[in-house]
Amino acid sequence: EAVERIDGDLISGSIDGIVVPGRACNATLMLHNPGKEPITFEFIFMAAPGISDNPVAPVKVNPGRTKRLSLAVKTAVDFALPTGGFDGADNFRVLYDIKESGWRGEISLPLYSIATIAPTGGFSAKPQFVLDRQSQQTSLVGYNPAEDHMRWQGPEDLSAKVYMARRDSVLCFKIVVTDDIHVQQTGGNEMWNGDSIELTLEEPGRKGGWVFGASLLNGKSDFWCWYTANDVSPSEAAKSMKGHITRKGNDTIYYFTIPLKTFGWRTARLASGIRVQLQINDNDGGGREGWMRLDSGSKASTDKPCVVFLP
Repeated sequence: EAVERIDGDLISGSIDGIVVPGRACNATLMLHNPGKEPITFEFIFMAAPGISDNPVAPVKVNPGRTKRLSLAVKTAVDFALPTGGFDGADNFRVLYDIKESGWRGEISLPLYSIATIAPTGGFSAKPQFVLDRQSQQTSLVGYNPAEDHMRWQGPEDLSAKVYMARRDSVLCFKIVVTDDIHVQQTGGNEMWNGDSIELTLEEPGRKGGWVFGASLLNGKSDFWCWYTANDVSPSEAAKSMKGHITRKGNDTIYYFTIPLKTFGWRTARLASGIRVQLQINDNDGGGREGWMRLDSGSKASTDKPCVVFLP
């Protein structure tokens, strides 16, 4: 019981700010000694590929004192969290030993990462986000062996690559969805029942967002908007979407632009960052089977952007 209490009081910490590819950020550790004798912390750090840190010498903390330790955490230019998510699912793990007693412990510091988009005006060769993992997929199919064929079979069954860019005063999107069977019979407000995408854009810290939809219906591009977060009506927002949707082999390619005036945004807002959520709906002919989702965080991270457009 004493060990559990002491462990809870020994160390705490956080990543300061957001992990930006190619830049350094700080991790802060607070080292506590609630005992009556000095203790010495020794560390091992473990993090996602693309994150590095400087070695840290052992730190001695006197009885009844707390010592603050700052670490420089560096990220590679092409760094991206393996989950593609923004909810701290990938952690910066801190393993520590207490030299005097041999006691060992571990804490995990949530990482909040963003994608950076260069001001080139065109799409980069590498997508900003990729949806191709089981953890990103939600199935509506019950546990019935007769329906096993309707479950997600892998990236060839359903996956997506997401490209974003800014050209002058418009946001540009190219979303390449790999789907072995394309089914869309309704479109419009009900397009989510068939193969389609739902794109949500939000300002960090602002209530609500803009929720757009796109689908390929009878060979024609169909754009929609369900909600807005300003005085622009959903129908006006939908009309502001310009682009085309095509089917090539097993790929459905969604290309469209949305002007900044639809959101009431200036380029400074993009430099500060926005939040993006994307849902890829799937229907292979037997009804809506499920979806894949790129989620930009839980309620705890609504003040954090996930995409920054570099000035």
